[in-house]
Amino acid sequence: MSIGIICLANGPYSIFIDNLIESCEQHFLLNHKKQFFIITDNEFSNKNKENVTTIYKKRNGWPLDCLLRSQYSYELKDKTSHLSHVYFFNANMSFYSTIDENILPDKSGLVGVEHACYVHRNNNLFTYDRNPSTHAYIPYDQGKIYYQACLWGGTTEKFMCLSETIMNWTNVDIQNKTEPIWLDESYLNKYFLTNPPKTLSPFYAWPTHMSGYNDISNLKILQLQKKDYIKQENFQYIE
Repeated sequence: MSIGIICLANGPYSIFIDNLIESCEQHFLLNHKKQFFIITDNEFSNKNKENVTTIYKKRNGWPLDCLLRSQYSYELKDKTSHLSHVYFFNANMSFYSTIDENILPDKSGLVGVEHACYVHRNNNLFTYDRNPSTHAYIPYDQGKIYYQACLWGGTTEKFMCLSETIMNWTNVDIQNKTEPIWLDESYLNKYFLTNPPKTLSPFYAWPTHMSGYNDISNLKILQLQKKDYIKQENFQYIE
């Protein structure tokens, strides 16, 4: 198998690129070829590696950089067509321990990660978008799992289908001047509502500031605290 890894890391988030690449090479699907697609407006140390493709893209600012993630992913359709699987990772994801084929999709062809803050909660407490004017709208009493947008993926075909659909929803909502409550994450949850993915444990996206972090036996991928790292680099943190 050949795996594509897409990461958008514009502005201050570029400080995470090298750790993402290096920790991924150390822990992620070690028996399979990986190709990184880094979308950024900055330089980074690993840019000249043979398996790293850099796509320089000017920042649009908040919230467009977040809303356009699916569009940026879909724009890589031709560059990823030879790959078997594609994953999107937030820049601040740090691979912690060996990740084997369990992260690959089931027959759905898709993979999503359950949000650590919403495990075993009533679905009416999920922060789905409740505004019927957006394409991310999910009514109360629907949905079983709340997914994070920091990690999603699947077969290349399914990944690009998801990306194209969310891109189209986003563009219509932008034209109509409507914005989902949690931007790309709201769209992702809407897509997974009717296209249920294989669900990964929150330990595949565990925030380092959350309780339970000391139980390292199950941890797979950490979400580094953006504020801590960006402050150290004298960047302005964009919420």
